[in-house]
Amino acid sequence: MISRWFALLLLLCGGTTARAETWRVVYNEFPPYSTTTDSEQPVGFAIDLLRAAVSDLDVELVFILADNPGAAMQMLADGDADLHPHLAPNSTRAEVLNFTTSIKSIQVRAYQRRDRPEPADTSQLAGLRIGVAAGSLPDFIASRYQDASVVRLQDNNALFFALAKGDVDLAFYADNAFESIAVGLGVEGDYRPVGPVLSTRQVAMGVRRARPDILQPLDGRLRALVDTPEYWAIHATWFGDGESRWHASEMAWIGALFATATVGAAIFAVLVWRRSASSARDPHAAAAIVERDALHQLLESQKHEYEEYLDEARKRLQGASHALKSPLVSISGFAQMLC
Repeated sequence: MISRWFALLLLLCGGTTARAETWRVVYNEFPPYSTTTDSEQPVGFAIDLLRAAVSDLDVELVFILADNPGAAMQMLADGDADLHPHLAPNSTRAEVLNFTTSIKSIQVRAYQRRDRPEPADTSQLAGLRIGVAAGSLPDFIASRYQDASVVRLQDNNALFFALAKGDVDLAFYADNAFESIAVGLGVEGDYRPVGPVLSTRQVAMGVRRARPDILQPLDGRLRALVDTPEYWAIHATWFGDGESRWHASEMAWIGALFATATVGAAIFAVLVWRRSASSARDPHAAAAIVERDALHQLLESQKHEYEEYLDEARKRLQGASHALKSPLVSISGFAQMLC
């Protein structure tokens, strides 16, 4: 009888599954290292590497999207997150984080519009407006230029458009991201890199100092993973020379989006022209008014459909940034700029 109760106790204990440990991972839009798909799933080189490293651990990864590296660091400092999958170590970040072994190296360069005069000496940028994403590695590098005005933007989208609109004179980007985005959008002739590489840094995963229980197993598994066939397979997915699996379809959507915006602008231009014609007091004014009203009705009837199209394109573009070779800027903001 006792043996039966003992066997039942073992069965019950053995059937109880221990709860998986939760690691809170804060990340920001920084493709190809990390980005968010149109289905709200975090993906990217560092994200995939993290998942591979903990695949044999009883760990649940909970991902939290932050606006920029500065916001991510604040969450880590406040204890609202446990680790970041890709950061360049420096003394400021080391006050909050311990870092794993390096997972990759990145470069930082300056970019400008081609129609602007190139600085004669890139080591002296006095009076120029340098745009950076707040809290990013380029932000730390830009702080060296004390005679320049550092403009800290909300995120990489805002930085790209600030340069495009002329709100900043130079943009500091990592990993040649600007070139990748420009090529993907077919506007590479409008921008150019300025001067030499500003800095080359190693990238690692940063773990909050209060969580050594995360750092030790994560660092050990990353050391065993880096420079293996599995590592290079993940690397090829995000940095390979060939087009990624989303490139063709998403670039087609970008083209369609720009085409639709162009058509909409043309309709408005015709409408304005017809309105001008109607205001002219000539024998054709009445006919022009009728034609204008017809165009106005057509525009109103298509407005709802046009807005739905842009909303769908916006969602699709959220996942398009990781379709390029090595962009570090999400291009989902292009849809926002068109509306």
